[in-house]
Amino acid sequence: GLLTQLLSRNIPYLMIDRAYNVPGPYLVVDEYRGGQIAAEHLTGLGHRRIAMVQMADFQESVPRQQGFEAILKEASCPPLTVIPCDGELAQTLLPRIREEGLTALFCFNDEVAVDCLRILREAGVRVPEEISVVGYDDSLIAAAAVPPLTTVVHPKAIMGERAARKILRLIARDHSEPPAEMLSPKLMARASTAAPNR
Repeated sequence: GLLTQLLSRNIPYLMIDRAYNVPGPYLVVDEYRGGQIAAEHLTGLGHRRIAMVQMADFQESVPRQQGFEAILKEASCPPLTVIPCDGELAQTLLPRIREEGLTALFCFNDEVAVDCLRILREAGVRVPEEISVVGYDDSLIAAAAVPPLTTVVHPKAIMGERAARKILRLIARDHSEPPAEMLSPKLMARASTAAPNR
């Protein structure tokens, strides 16, 4: 593959966003911490019955869910409900919310969260009065969503700046910086989350 060619020719490279379990320099976001941040926000508001709307085929899903569950356990919450984000979401989301008395959703990314907002709005479920929704990435759609979406910020601008600096140093064979770097996400609280009303 491409990585094998780069390694065999001693061409500098930098893995961004995913380390792929290969040798060499990388720049990633702390996905475990991102999950923790979302859970800290929701449990801090008083939520206990929370679901994660999850995309199972993405490797970021695993540490995000582990971090989220660690905080739920610390807060003595019931076990996390995981709702798969697939073609059946529109049919499964509302019954799961009702059956399990869920008061909050943590979504794999902002696109999934906006989809959940649409499903809830069409069913007459008010956000955040009846259920809170948290996204992930702080993409452009997050602030424009109705209501504006609380989300975990993926530090794209900082990542781009650090990546450019790192690759220039690698090209110059300057190894003064550590080869691996993990950036911390943060929370952007907006109007899609509030204390539970039940």
